[in-house]
Amino acid sequence: MASDKITGYRVMFRMGRFDMNVYMKQEYYENWKDVRDKKIKDVSIEEVTMHANQFIG
Repeated sequence: MASDKITGYRVMFRMGRFDMNVYMKQEYYENWKDVRDKKIKDVSIEEVTMHANQFIG
């Protein structure tokens, strides 16, 4: 159903040797970007629309 879809962020960054792709709701990302581990650098985000249950936060 279209009503189950929301807009959030695909957050991409490297963690050691791994490329991380985390899907976050907008409110969760706003909090995460201020409290994330300072070793996480070069974060890029992409706005995506997906089913709400595929996001964290």
